[in-house]
Amino acid sequence: MKETNFTHNDLISNLPIDLIYKIVSSLPYSSAATTQLLSKPWSRLWDNVLVRHETIDDLSTAISTFIQHVDDCKPFIHPWKLFYKFGPKSFVLATVLGNFQLHLHFSKLTKKSTTFFHLSFKPSNNTQLLLNTPCSPLTNNNTSTFHVKILHLKSVSYSTTETIASLATTSFRFVESLCIEECKGLHSLNVASTELKKLTILKCFELSSLHLNTPKLECFYFKGSRPWILAKGLKYELKDVMLDFRRGARSKHLGCSPTLLLSSLINISIATICRWSYHEIKTSGQYLSCDKFKLYHLKELWWIDRQIDEQSIKMLLSFLSLTPSLEKLFITIDLKSYNFQRMSKCNSRTETRLVNLKIVKINGCNNEMEENMLVESLLGATTSQPLIISKLQNKIFEVDQGLLQLQHPHMKF
Repeated sequence: MKETNFTHNDLISNLPIDLIYKIVSSLPYSSAATTQLLSKPWSRLWDNVLVRHETIDDLSTAISTFIQHVDDCKPFIHPWKLFYKFGPKSFVLATVLGNFQLHLHFSKLTKKSTTFFHLSFKPSNNTQLLLNTPCSPLTNNNTSTFHVKILHLKSVSYSTTETIASLATTSFRFVESLCIEECKGLHSLNVASTELKKLTILKCFELSSLHLNTPKLECFYFKGSRPWILAKGLKYELKDVMLDFRRGARSKHLGCSPTLLLSSLINISIATICRWSYHEIKTSGQYLSCDKFKLYHLKELWWIDRQIDEQSIKMLLSFLSLTPSLEKLFITIDLKSYNFQRMSKCNSRTETRLVNLKIVKINGCNNEMEENMLVESLLGATTSQPLIISKLQNKIFEVDQGLLQLQHPHMKF
């Protein structure tokens, strides 16, 4: 039987553009978005951008209108990108993605001086208010099937805070996942939502105050300097928490009670914490004793420290005594990590023995003697024989390359 060679007959790419448009337009966005990978003619459909040049006063209305015209069931009837310029060097790029995602990327500030500002994200649950608000997603004139559930805000500044606050009460009331990234000058943040399940705050280095009222929050990721934190309404829903405070603290005090903070983490299964942060909680005077408090559900831990010595190992073992079910331990030694000035000696005894620990991966340690001391201490705290992965250990033992690439889920941030 003669074989057919399609190498020189790319039927997919050679389809008429009108036919490609009809095919893609008949698909829901989640399926249609994958077609841009087929070939250039298919990807060009996604290059359509709506461009507007107006004032910042109309920005909120423009974004609301743009979202309303998106139809998840009929892609390409309207553009999926909005480029809105509201000043000589000020603009925002609004991009709709699959799974009801909206990205708002604002132009970065060019001024050397920073204007500090407060950002409030409080989606309204007042239906009557929404019905009386222009461009409300509940108005009868709106037939859009697109309601933002995943929101990514990048480079929000002092001049655009009112826009975000306004949109939160109208267009963002269904948001379940919020990411706030690289907002220079963001000094205080207030997030209050009964629908929010995931909150990510990345590289907002001036953030000094964080108020949370998010009773359904399951995932909380923070990378930056530790702010003053006031958390209300947390009802043991948290499952996944990253507290990457290796840059230090923006506030002298933690804010909320360490006991309350630890209690809210009782059901987490994945966690990241810095040694100095745990030390701060432990030495606060309100620390829960190991006999009363255990993280029974914690399976994967990323521990960040600035050095390996006797005291740092004791602090790690102290935390591990709270995690009897731990299976994977990732340790990063970062010389740039914050050096807590009030470090005191840790005299805690580790009573809990880790019986399920399978893998320990160590990064950043260049001193073989210090690493051996760490490994010996960890092995002494386990009843299992975990696989130890590190550059120094791999000089002695051959380790599968797949395991060498193993990472903690939070290392992607």
